[in-house]
This record gives sequence, structure tokens and C-alpha cells, in this order.
Amino acid sequence: MPDFDTLLDKYQHDPQIKDLIVRIMSSSAPSEPNARGQTIDKAKVIEVHEYMKQELQKLVEYIQKSPSRSKLDVKNVTLTAQAFVGAKVQKKFGLTSEDVESAVIYNHKDLAVDPDFVRVNIAIQTIMNQLIVPQFVM
Repeated sequence: MPDFDTLLDKYQHDPQIKDLIVRIMSSSAPSEPNARGQTIDKAKVIEVHEYMKQELQKLVEYIQKSPSRSKLDVKNVTLTAQAFVGAKVQKKFGLTSEDVESAVIYNHKDLAVDPDFVRVNIAIQTIMNQLIVPQFVM
């Protein structure tokens, strides 16, 4: 996970990156799926979310072992984790965060009642909550 530390260190004071993060965080979720999202089926959405869960878990474990964890800003760690996992998903599956989000919207009715999707989403939320615990103390 040295890539994660490198990203944190490299961009923590970059005003352009901060501006982009603010824009990303303030934009609302799309109400309609994009064209690419409509081509992604329920099984692929679940597969992508399983991968996201695995990558987030690795990241949390890495942060927990880091001697500098108490110095990290929780908000920056959370945003960086989201960007880091998004980049991993894009590299492995060729899907952007918008594509995945659109696929979730497009497949919403099926996903809402799918126990595997519900389970993986709860797991992702639990892992993300571990990132926001003050000082990353577990």
C-alpha cells in the first residue's frame, strides 16, 4: 500500500486537487444512469462491489498498521481511499465510478432485493466506518 501513502503525501496541499475533491463531494448523484451503466448487469455490479470491499479492507489493514496513522486527517484519508479504490476498479474492470453508480441506479430494483448485494454493501459501509474512527484506533 505504499501507493496510498504516496498519494496522501503528494497531493495533500495541492489546491487543484482540493478544488476537484470539493466539486466531486458537492455534486449530487446522477438521477439517470449513463449509457455505459445501462450495459452493466447485476452480477457485474456485485462483482465490482466485492472487489471494492476487498481493496478497502486491505487499505484499512494497512492504515491500522501504519505508525503515522494518528497524524492522518480522517477526511483526507476517506477521500483518498475512495479515489484509490475507484482507480483500482477502473484499472481492473475499465469502469469509472460514474459507470458503477449508474449501473447501480439502472439495476436498482434487482439489487435492492439481492442478498449478496445487500451483504457486500453493508460490509463496505462497515469498512468505511473504520476509516472515520478518530485516530484510526480499532
